[in-house]
Amino acid sequence: MKVATFCPSAFPGVNACLRNLSEVTNFCSHSNERVDDSADLVILGGWVDQYQTILRDLKGKACKKAVWFMSSLGQSGFTPQLCEYNFLSTIFELMDAKLIDYLIVGGRKIYYPLRKLHDNIILLPFPFNYNKYETYQKPKTPWKVVFFSPKATYKNVVNQLAALSLAQETHPDLEVHVNNLAGTGFEFVADLFKLKYNSYGWLQDEEYYSLLGSAACSMQVTYAEVCNYGAMTAMAMGTPTLLSNVVDWLPYTKLNRNLVMGRFDSPEEIASKIITIAENPQHYSDHVKRMIRVVADKHNQGCNHILRELVET
Repeated sequence: MKVATFCPSAFPGVNACLRNLSEVTNFCSHSNERVDDSADLVILGGWVDQYQTILRDLKGKACKKAVWFMSSLGQSGFTPQLCEYNFLSTIFELMDAKLIDYLIVGGRKIYYPLRKLHDNIILLPFPFNYNKYETYQKPKTPWKVVFFSPKATYKNVVNQLAALSLAQETHPDLEVHVNNLAGTGFEFVADLFKLKYNSYGWLQDEEYYSLLGSAACSMQVTYAEVCNYGAMTAMAMGTPTLLSNVVDWLPYTKLNRNLVMGRFDSPEEIASKIITIAENPQHYSDHVKRMIRVVADKHNQGCNHILRELVET
């Protein structure tokens, strides 16, 4: 049995997910350079227009074809292009034309509504290889907070920056590390709230993971997540991570209540939890590592089982 995944290199998050899939199974391989049409099942990550050409080229091949759609739908909103919804419509048309056998989704939130629209919708949990992050775990530095987020509004960046400012006002020693805000609207927000922060451009993995592994707290309090790889990565290194209650895998855990935001639109409540965690990070460190192992083991076993079924049926 052989499963091949493909995604253009321009989509780092999707590629990270597919690489994890190849690392936690012994029958998957991933590429962002070519589609392996000798596989029993080919999975295309996300959606780009070039996939329609790829699918035509795969027509007549023995392999089954699938597209893995990784959005929560809420991430794009009704943009002028309605891009994600147009993508879904195209995928359904290609399924009806028998060019695609399955639409794979990673989150329960969209699985249940989408399966009403087509028979061949598959729920595949997001895989995660926690072992590769263990070497980056370091002693936690109290009052050191890392907030690295894509510059997208659905990542709830404004509320999180405001919360960091409130926490820093209470504890001036709070050391904040963020990705580069220069030239974005979020730089204005940070300046408006008088947040003092260390800003970074793109970091090599070694630098980024070392920074994240030593932090007292990291933050990913978003409102439109499916998986939240940032939180999973930090927790694999034992870094306590604040996240919202919309994350798809959260029900699998008994995550400490101080790490979960019910009101992710409240900077005051976020700030209160930042202070609680950053003061004593070691209290939460082993806990988050155990929780993410529970999630990863459940997801990885599920991936193995579901992919075998898809290939063998």
